[in-house]
Parts: sequence; C-alpha cells; structure tokens
Amino acid sequence: MKLLLGLVGLALLLLLGALLALRVPSVQTRVAQRVTALLSEKLGQRVEIGRVDIRPFSRVVLEGVRVLDRRGSELFSVGEADADIALFSVFNPRHLHVGQLVLNEPRFALRNLPGQPDTTTLSQFLSAIRRLTGPSDSTKSAPFDFQIAAVGLRNGQFILDKADAPRQPDYGRSVDYAHMQVDSIYADISQVRLGDTLAMQIQGLRAVETPSQTHLRELTALMRYGPHFWEFNGLRLALGRSQLSDYLRFDYRVFGNFADFNDSMKVTTRLHGAQVFSSDIAKFAPALATLNESIIMSGDATGYVRDFKIANLDVRYGRGTHLVARRAAATNLPRYKESFLDLRLLPSVVLTSDLAKWLPKDANTLVQRLGRVQLNGQFLGFYNDFVADATFNTALGRVATDLNLKTKSDFSHAAYSGHVRSTDFQLGKFIGNQDVIRDVTVDGQVSGVGFAPPIARGHAQVEVARVWLNGYRYRNLVLNGDFHERAFAGRFTANDPNLRLTANGRIDLDRAHQDISVRAKIARANLGALGLLGVPLVVATTADVQMRGVQLDSLLGHAYLRNSRFSLNGRRLALDTLDVVSTRTRRNERQVSIRSEALNASASGTFSTAAVVQDIQTLVAEYRLNFESNEAATAAYYQRKRQRPLATYEVDFLVKLKRANPVIQLFMPELAVADGSRFDGSFRSGETSIFQFGGHLDSLRYGPVFTVDNNLDFTTSKLPYRPEVLAQASITSARQVLPTLGATEGFVLEGVWDQQKINFSTSLAQTGTTNRAAINGSLAFLPRAVEVVFRQSGVHILDKEWTIAADNSVRISDYGRAFDVQNLTLSNGAQFIGAQGFISPDASKPPLQLTIRDFQLATLNGLSSQQLGGRLNATGTVRGVYGPLALSTTLAVDTLTYQGTLIGQVKGTGAWDDRLGRLGVDLDVARAGQSVLTVGGYLAPGSAEQQLNLTGTLNDAPVVLAQPFLGTLMRDLGGTGRGTLWVTGKFAAPNLVGAVDVRDGRFTFGYLGTTYTFADRISFTLNDISFRDIKLRDPLGNQGVVDGVITHHQFQDMRLNIAANFRKMQVLNTIRKDNDLYFGTAYATGTARVTGPADDLTVAVRATSEAGTRLSLPLDNAAKAEKASYIKFVNHNVADTARTKKIPIAASDKVDLSGLKLDFNLTVTPDAYLEILLDESTGDVIRGTATGQLRLNIDTRGDFNMYGQVEIVRGAYNFTLQGLVNKEFVVRPGGVISWNGDPLAGEMNVTAIYTQRTSLAPVLGGASNGAAVVPVTAVMNLTGPLLLPAIKLGLEFNDAPGTLQGDLTAFTTSLRNDEQELNRQVFSLLVFKQLAPIGAFTQLSIRGQDNTVQNSLGQILSTQLGLLTSQIDQNLEIDFNINGLTADQLQALQVRLSYSLLGGRLRVTREGGFTSNAGLAAPGSSSGTVLANSSGQASLLGDLSLEYYLRPDGKFRAKLRYETTPRDLETINQPRAGLSLLHTEQFDSFGELFSRKNPKASERNTQRARESKQVLSVENDPRTTL
Repeated sequence: MKLLLGLVGLALLLLLGALLALRVPSVQTRVAQRVTALLSEKLGQRVEIGRVDIRPFSRVVLEGVRVLDRRGSELFSVGEADADIALFSVFNPRHLHVGQLVLNEPRFALRNLPGQPDTTTLSQFLSAIRRLTGPSDSTKSAPFDFQIAAVGLRNGQFILDKADAPRQPDYGRSVDYAHMQVDSIYADISQVRLGDTLAMQIQGLRAVETPSQTHLRELTALMRYGPHFWEFNGLRLALGRSQLSDYLRFDYRVFGNFADFNDSMKVTTRLHGAQVFSSDIAKFAPALATLNESIIMSGDATGYVRDFKIANLDVRYGRGTHLVARRAAATNLPRYKESFLDLRLLPSVVLTSDLAKWLPKDANTLVQRLGRVQLNGQFLGFYNDFVADATFNTALGRVATDLNLKTKSDFSHAAYSGHVRSTDFQLGKFIGNQDVIRDVTVDGQVSGVGFAPPIARGHAQVEVARVWLNGYRYRNLVLNGDFHERAFAGRFTANDPNLRLTANGRIDLDRAHQDISVRAKIARANLGALGLLGVPLVVATTADVQMRGVQLDSLLGHAYLRNSRFSLNGRRLALDTLDVVSTRTRRNERQVSIRSEALNASASGTFSTAAVVQDIQTLVAEYRLNFESNEAATAAYYQRKRQRPLATYEVDFLVKLKRANPVIQLFMPELAVADGSRFDGSFRSGETSIFQFGGHLDSLRYGPVFTVDNNLDFTTSKLPYRPEVLAQASITSARQVLPTLGATEGFVLEGVWDQQKINFSTSLAQTGTTNRAAINGSLAFLPRAVEVVFRQSGVHILDKEWTIAADNSVRISDYGRAFDVQNLTLSNGAQFIGAQGFISPDASKPPLQLTIRDFQLATLNGLSSQQLGGRLNATGTVRGVYGPLALSTTLAVDTLTYQGTLIGQVKGTGAWDDRLGRLGVDLDVARAGQSVLTVGGYLAPGSAEQQLNLTGTLNDAPVVLAQPFLGTLMRDLGGTGRGTLWVTGKFAAPNLVGAVDVRDGRFTFGYLGTTYTFADRISFTLNDISFRDIKLRDPLGNQGVVDGVITHHQFQDMRLNIAANFRKMQVLNTIRKDNDLYFGTAYATGTARVTGPADDLTVAVRATSEAGTRLSLPLDNAAKAEKASYIKFVNHNVADTARTKKIPIAASDKVDLSGLKLDFNLTVTPDAYLEILLDESTGDVIRGTATGQLRLNIDTRGDFNMYGQVEIVRGAYNFTLQGLVNKEFVVRPGGVISWNGDPLAGEMNVTAIYTQRTSLAPVLGGASNGAAVVPVTAVMNLTGPLLLPAIKLGLEFNDAPGTLQGDLTAFTTSLRNDEQELNRQVFSLLVFKQLAPIGAFTQLSIRGQDNTVQNSLGQILSTQLGLLTSQIDQNLEIDFNINGLTADQLQALQVRLSYSLLGGRLRVTREGGFTSNAGLAAPGSSSGTVLANSSGQASLLGDLSLEYYLRPDGKFRAKLRYETTPRDLETINQPRAGLSLLHTEQFDSFGELFSRKNPKASERNTQRARESKQVLSVENDPRTTL
C-alpha cells in the first residue's frame, strides 16, 4: 500500500514537474521543435513554429507559424495562433480539441503547381490534413483526434496566384481570378469540420481585394468547401453596396474556374431581397463597368452566367421597374446584345425611363413615350428579334400582342408580324404626331416594316373599334389591304354612327406616283361631326374618284358623285349628279369644273393655285395698308418687298345657277335666288393685278327681304410695287320688299376707290309713296385715321325732306377705338336728330352729345307696322367709354299714342353710376294730368345676377302697352290696368312679380280671330302668371270662364296650363286669308284646354256647335292669289327637294301653326252651316246643314287630319263641269261624308238632284200631250273619294202627268239599258235645259234658228263671261245673256252691270241690251217713223237703278230706278222713273207674320252685335234657302 501511494505520489510529482517544465521557455522551445518535426512528418510539408507558449491543459500560443508547400514556398503563415485547449490528456495524447483558435495576421497563398494546372498547394495541404486526421489503414492504430471548435481570423491575407496565367487587361479595376490578393481579412469561424469537405460557420467575414479595391463588408454563412464546390447557406453577403441572401453555391471542375467565372462557374442561388449594384458586379464582370445601375432581386437561379435559369423571379430595377416572372432564362450574358431571353412574366411593371441606356436612340425616343408599363405575358428571343405574347398597359393605353418584332439595323426599320390588340392606345403620342391621329383601339393581323411614313410598308387586316383621326373618334372600322410608304391599296369599311361607307381602291401619295383611284359607297357621313365642316352636314352618295397628283396644282382627273343625299338641321337635298373634273390642255391651260342639276361652275386659265392664293393674300395685305393709312409702314413695306419677275397668268371663273335653291337653302334656309342667275369674274396677274366680279339675279329673297332684277359689279386693279389702288363697285336692284319699309324700288349702291379716297352713293325709294332716301359721301384714308363725310344727302319721308348737315364728318382713328363726330345731324324743319363729340380713350376730349328735338313719332309709321304718335325730345351725353363711364339721358314724349290709343305724356331720365356700374332709370307716363305709369330703378349690365331692378306702378295704364310682348298670340288689346310690378334678374332671364287689375279689358285671340272682353286680376310670381276664374265675353255677350297658369323659369321654358268652359260662345271668327285649313264663324258650347311649352302647345277642344256657326273647309288647297284668279301662274322649276313644313311659317296676316298641336272634337248640329270647298275657283261647293261628329287634328309639323262623319240634313251641291255646267243641285237628306285622316281623302255618299221644267216632246215624239212642259229631275249619286267621286246619273219624272207615265216607262226602260244615252240626256238637260231626241248627239249642227246646241251655246257663253268679269273686282258683277249665235240673237245681247258700295248696302245697277231698237216708233208719230238716233242712245243707257239697304240685313230697302227699255207691250220707247220701298219678311205661318215683335233688351243687344260683326245665321243666309 505504501508502495502504491509512493508510486502515485511520484507520478504526481513527475506530472507537476512536467507542467512546471512546460512553463520554462527552453522547454517550450524544445516542445515546439518537437511538434513541428512531428507535423512536418505527418503532413509531408514543412511546418515552422517560432515560439510556443504552453499553459498546461488550458492554452497554447504559437508565434511565427509557417507552413510551406512541397516546393518550399509559404503556403500559409500565422503571426500568432492562440489556441484555447478544450481537451488534451497526457495519458491519451491522441486527442486534441481546441475550443477556440485565434489566428492573428494569418496569410494564405494559393498557387498552382507547375505543370499541374488543376492542382494547387491548398489541395496538397488538405490531403495532408486528411492523412493526419483519418486512418489510411484500419489495421493501424486509431487516428489522431484533432478538433477545432472555433477559429478567429484577425487581419488575415489571402493570395491566389496562377504563375502560368498572365494578368487580365482590367487588372487593378476588377478582380483577376488568376492573381488575387485579399487583405484585412477578419472573421469568426465556428463549427469547423475538417475532412474531405471543409465546413464551418463564418460570422462577419470582411476583407479587401487590394488590387481592385473590392470591399467585402460582410460574409456570414454556413460554408462548405470541397474540391468541386463552394457553398454558402444562410448567406448574408455585403459586397461594396450590394447585399445578397440567403443561399449561394458555386460548382466548378477546379477552383481555378473562378478565373473564367461567366463560362465555367455554375451558380445556384436562392435570393431574397438581394440588392446588387452594377459597380460591384463590375469588379467581377468588367463589361458592366460603364453601367451605374442597381437591382433588387429575389428568385431561385441556377446555371452559368452565359446560360442561367431563374424561377420565381422578382426584380426591382431603377426608379419603378418591377418584374415578376414564373420563369426566366438567358444566354450569352453579359453580352446582352447576343443574349437569348425566355421570360414568362406574371403581372409586372416597367418604367421606360429605366430602359433608356439599354435601348438604341431611335427606339428609345418611341419607348420613352410609353411611360409606366404594366405587362404580363411571355417574351422569347433577342432584344432586337423577339416574340411577345403579352399585354401592355402603358401610359398611352393598353396593347396586347402576339407579335414578332425584328430590329436589325434601327428601330425605324423594324419588321413586325403577328396579332395586335390595343385599347385606347395613344398612337399619335407614340409616333410623335397628334395632329392626325391620337388614340386607337384595334384588333387584327399586321405585318410590315417601319412605323411611320415614308418607311412604313406592309399588310394589315384589322378591325378598328375606335380611332381618333383629325378631331373625330371613328368607330367600327375594318381595314384590309397593303400599305407602302405613302400608299394604301385595299378595302375599307366603316360602320360609325357618323360614317357608314364601303370603299375599294388605291391611294398613293408618293411623289413618284401621286394617284388616287377609289370607288366608295357612302351610306352616311356627318361631315360636321367628323370635324370636316363647321356645320352638321350629312352626306350619302356613291363616289368614283380617279385623280392624279395630290397638290391642288397637279390634280388631274375626276370625282363623280351619284345619287347624293344631303341633310342639314332637318333640311334635305337630293342631287342625282355632282361631277368635279380637272383637266389640262396642251397649252398648259387648266380647267376645273363642277357640274350638277343645281349649278354649273368652272375656273380656267394658265394659273397655279398656290400662286393665286399667295397673290390674293398679298393684295389683301396691301389693301389693309391703305386702310390703316400709315405712311411710314407703307413705305417700309414696299422698300422690303423684293422685286422679282412677275408671273403672268389669268384665271376666269363662271357660276350658273340652274336650280340652286335646294343647295342654297340647305345651308341658308332663308335665302333663295332665281333660277338662271349667273356670276362671272376673272383674276389677272402681271404688271397690273386686276380682279373683276359681277353677276345678275332676277330675284333674291333673304328672310323678309325680297329684291327683283339685281345686278352687282366689282372691279379693282393695283400695281405690284406701288400703294395706289383703283376700285369700283356697284349694286342695283329694281324692286325690293324690306322689313318695316314694305315695297321699295330703285336701290342703287355705288362706290369708287381712287387713290386715298372712296366715294360712295346710294338711293332707295318706297313704292307707292313719296318716301325716298339718297345718301352720298366719301371715305378718306388719312394718316392713321379714316374719315367719313356725308354730302348732298337727304331722306324724304311722308312728304317731308330730311337733310344731313353739309359740314359733317366722322373720323375714326386709333385702330377703331377713337371716333370724332362733328355736326352729324338729320333735320326737317323743327325736327332734329344730331350727334356731336368724341368717343376716345383720351378723357380730355369733349363728350359725345346726342340730341333729338321735336321728332314726330308718326314719321316712323311709314317704316313700321306699329302705329305711333307724339312728339319726342331727348338728349344724351356719353363720356368715358373706356372708363370711367359717364352717361346721362333725358326723354320726353308729348301725347304719345300707340295703335291709335292715347298713352299720355311721357317723361324720363337716366344717369349712369360708374362706381356701382348701373344706369338709374326714372320714367313717368301721365294722362289728363294724372300719372298712369311710373317706372323706377336701375339697369346694371355688368352685374352677374341683378342686371334689372325696376318697379312699375300702373294707375289706369293702357293695356295696349303689353302688345309688343304678346306678338301674334293676342292683338287689338284694350282696357286699363292698376297694380305694381317688379322686374329683377338678368336681361336674358328676368323675374316679374306683382299683380295687375284689368278694367274693360279686350283682346283678340290671334289664331281664332275672336275678340273677348274681361275685367279681372292677373298675378305674376317668380315662376308663373296666373289668372283665376276670369270671365270672358264675346261680342254677343256670351260668357266663358278661363282658369289657368303660365309657368316659366325667368320667362324661359314657358309652359301653359289653361282651361276654359264656355256656352254658346264665339270660338272662331276667321276668313280664308287667315287660315287655309278651315275658316268661318263658329259658336259652341264645351270645354277647351291649352297645355304644354310655348313652342309645343297642345290645344284640346270638346264642343258642340250652336246657332250662328258658319264653317268652311277648303279642300282645294289653293291659296288666293293677290292678283285676279283668272291669271294663271306657271312654274317650270323642278320642285325643291329641301324639306319644308307642310304648313309654312306664317306671313303677315297668316296664322303660324308651327309648334302647335290642335285637337278639336266637335259635335256638329243642324244649327251649324257647313261649306266644303272642293274647288273654289270653279265654285264646286257642298254646303248646308248637317249633324255628326268631327275630330280635327293639327300636329306640330303642320299635318292636318280629320276624322268622323257628318250626315247632311239639308244642303246644296254646286256642280261644275269644265266651265260648261254650273248648276246647283239640292242634296237629299241622309247623305254622308266621312274622313279618316287626310282631309283630301274623305269619302262621300251623297245624292243630289236638279229639277228643270222642260218639254217631253224630244223624247216622246208624237205622243198625246207629249209637248207638255213638266219638271224633270236630274239625279246625281256621288260615291267614293271626296275630290274624285264616282258619279252615277239618272232621270226622274215623278211630277209628270199620269197620262204620260205609260209613254215615259218605255223611255226610262231604254235609258236603264243604255247608260250612254242616259248620260247624254242628263247632259242635255243640264247644259241645254231640255231633253234631246234619242241619238241626237251623234251628229251636231249649229245651223238653223231652232237648233238645240245653237240656242244653248249662248247660255254657256253667258255663264263663262259672267264668271270671268266678276273676278276683276269683288264688288263688280257683270252678267251676260246670249240666246244664240245668229246675227239677230247677237244683236239681242243683254248685259247687266252691278257695283256695290258701303259694304254692300248701296248697289248701282245698269241692265239692258245695246241694240238700236229700230223697230220702235217715236211718240206721236202715226206713220211709224223710226227714230234710230234717240232710241239707240236710250238703248245704250239701258235701265238704271239705285238700291240702298235701310237695314243691314236687307229686309227694308229703298230703290230708285230710271228705265229706258220698252216693256213687252209698248211700241214707243218712253223713259220711266220711279221710287219704291221694299220690306221682306220670312215666316212659317200667318200668325208669325202679323204678330208683334218686341224682343228683349238682351236679344236686341245680341242682334246688334250680330249686325255689327256681320254674323250670318243659317236662317238668314240666302244661299241656304234651298
């Protein structure tokens, strides 16, 4: 036991001694030498250790450690190695575990072995380490267990040197993989595992590659390094400014492949938010050194730089580019121009500015316009030859392509083919020209080269949903054709709302060809909407255009338009032919002509259009210099004007209007010119420029202005290098109709421009009056001013001469801003109108004074339809038009009358308040010393809201003052009003508030022609005018009640809602000239309602006719001519195709029905008298009383329709036949006339009879009593269309004696079997007033005293002569009676002349023949001596009578007569004179005849009203006494 303890103690002492010995430097040195020797032996490479500091079991410090390679060169060295021993046992020395090894200033040199380019000194050393740490033979002892838990590198160095490889040209600027030197290496390494694969956890590795100054700021990763790979997991790499994470692996055959990184180094990486700067990459890829870019990238990549693939790519580049790809692959990088790209994008964004440095200049110009591009799809190919199947949402719009694009040389010559779809793509912005094209939405196949002329060429088959061209967005276009430079050939269709066409042909704008060959069918083209014209002209046509040249001067060929249709604002025009032809003769003369059925026009000569336009522009500019009268500017202009050889040419033009009104009225509906009008002229250029224009128009109408026999002529000439101008113009018109002036004549306007002055003169006279005007004067061009002087001028109105003062002048200067008016007066005796003063920016100038003195307002009556009276005095002062404005006026009218009604004495003042910007108004109207109307307030034109603020107080003011505001709706206003009205708001939209109590009110309703009286209140509010339960009375005292309201918005959008109830009230009082549709006088009981806006009124009437109604329906549609109707007007013009309303806008005295919808539902009773005028000119009329229901409709277009039917109770039909027959038939009761729309398409079923007493001898022959004169009735049955009925004739002998019935039976039976004979007999009865022998009309003879035809021709001639002469004057009646055509019968001609005066109450009549009465003896002559002379004079005088209706109805008359014609039994021609009184009374019984008539007062008033209005009742109308 003691021995054992001694041995243990000895061991402990030896161990302690050993440990203490290890602390001895000499021992430590000895140990170091021993260890180096051992390592050198084990590694096969020399190991050197300078000093060892061993702290037993805890720490070993080695200094000066060097490991040499087998060639003796230093492989690596460590300045100091401080090892923290974790495990070591002297009892088991094969285990050495180092907890932490800190290497200070380690240096590692990696060199290729000579002759072994794939073997390095590092690989030899690692092989030695593996031999040291692992057994080579299992039969030997266990290997040395050497482990290092952690390594710290402090200021290390790494050298990579391939001795047999030269330095790269970029050495020093980028990393040379064959010659690397890395300094300042710091790192903490843990989890070190040695073996075939070196593994370690690297934390915070940083270093600097000295030659290239590449800074590795951080490398943290779990690194594994093997002979053929280098892997970094959990990577966090910061190189320069770039950062990478989190996985990176390099695979190589040998480590030296780093020197050929792009082609030999396979890279596998998983990147998350990696940011790479091109300047950092350039350290390894010198080709990128010129870039200054950065990229943030995520994705899983594998491959070589020359050929890599990335999955789930997420790239952020530049300022806004963000690419997301499911897959991306590229080859040949970094040589991007040779790189083949396969990119499968998810929704991504590209900012084109980020691509600027990657694109060629020409392509970059276009691409930059795309802005921010959102894209999605696939791209396959090279940067200049790729296929794109993708969608692009760009700043210019959306584009989807399946397109191959090739740019071999430059982008402008890029070739493309494939399918393109775009949505609102701004193509104009893309190509840099928005004047012609802007956005386009297209879908189709395209192929070609280039994007813009003149390079662009290819083929397109596309559908354009919409495209903006020249200011219009076209829709639904289809294009299929080839384009080349400036040419297109193919088919084009359009189905746009404003353009529907189909076109085929070729358009070549290239200078080498310049031809157009197109055939097109245009179904609709709205040229206004398309932006081609300033008006909405719609065209439909078929066009054939064959032209050569594209400039106006080179155009030759034709453009044929056929079946053209034009419409503009509802007006339409049809032209069958419209040709434009341009030709050039061998003598180089051009002729351009336009031919159509409307007009012909031509221009011809040796001219150039461009030269003509330029020369005319030059002339206009030089004429303007003359107007400006600036001598310095004019002299400077002509000094600058370069003298050059002047081209001599001439152009003549001619315009012939054939039927031009449809064309003219399409654009100017109010203008019409006579067919055959002509205009011609010429322009000559050379040493003198001469322009001449002239024309003649037979007539011209513009709105209310109408002129006849018009001529115009204008001629001007000028030298090219001198300012003087010579010009002459004249306009003449023989007759005119002017608004307010009426008919005028002799209009002349002449002017002569000579040097610096224009002398002018004009004259005009009013037809049928002495009114005339002659204005003469001059316009002189002064320096910077124009002076107008009127001389020898005057106006003659109403036999009064108005003269203009001789020393007057108006000088205009300061470019039209200053006016100097001196003594500009118009005067007649005491009447005076004058102006004197200045309007000028110079406030020191005297103000403009306006004066009206003692002006008789009646002077205006000849110039206006308004009848005024009174004497006007007024003054006004105007100052500071250009600020501050000062305006004051005074006005006074002595005894003002309007339309014959006394208004009163008018006084008023006005003063402008410039500070408030308004004109104060104070107006007073007084009558009989009492103020009846006062108006006060102000007008503020510059105010945005309150331009009007007036208060009007009415105190028995005349209602007629409202007449100008009511137009034709109401006329003949009467009565007075009391109340207060306030007018506020704007001029264009005033507000009227207040109430007016009307007393003794009277008005005539324009359309109905009825006059009503009333007394009630009318209220005005901001939004309506209301009248409640107003009682209206007609002239007969019948009453109706009106209730309603007129709503408005500041007197705009006025809407009426008026209801009326009436009983036996007059509802119509018109004549033919008032209304061509229906007219007359009507009394009715019923209701009426007027509703709707003012321009689209609906009038609905439900009424029943009452006694006194007399209504005429003119179905002949013939308006009365102003001249006698026996003058026929023939129109050889083709009817205008410009659409007009069926009822034209009313002229004066006509009712305007446009914008009015009438719905009359009338119950016709026998109390009403009805006339249907089938042909008023021939007297073809159906009239009488009837019963039934009628509905009359007139819509806003003027279409007149009738519905319903009437049954005739009693009536007459005036039958006419070609002037031969004019007989009045009695209509049998029960006849029916019906309508179902068109009034002219009415249907009738009427039987009319005409009875003539005549002898039966011609038809019965020798029958007993056959010569008896009996009533024979002609029966006419009319059925079918009202204007062209089927007529069936018949004869009735109902009143013939019974003894003749048997004989008549045979005759009537034969007539039933022979319709032609029946018609002949009826014709004979109507024309010749007798029956004709059967077959008598087969041969006619006019010889013999008793011939039937001869006897009746006189009656026919009498009728025609009477009809003709009665049309000369409506008050003149002339009747002729010719019994035959023999000499005796013509000598017995009887003529009756009658003329009515005083409205028909006085009638002067002469009747008798014109024979010599040779067979009459003078009184007292027993021998029967003929006194031819005296008796002939008496016969010429005839019988005279003077008849006067003592009562208007003609029941009581007085008649004075003087007769010279002998009576039947007289043989002596003895003149006679006499006076008679005649009283006529109608009665149905003797009791009624002799009963005393004492009507009530109301009945007397009614009768007086009837008489004053000449109302005809059926009972009193002689024409209804059948």
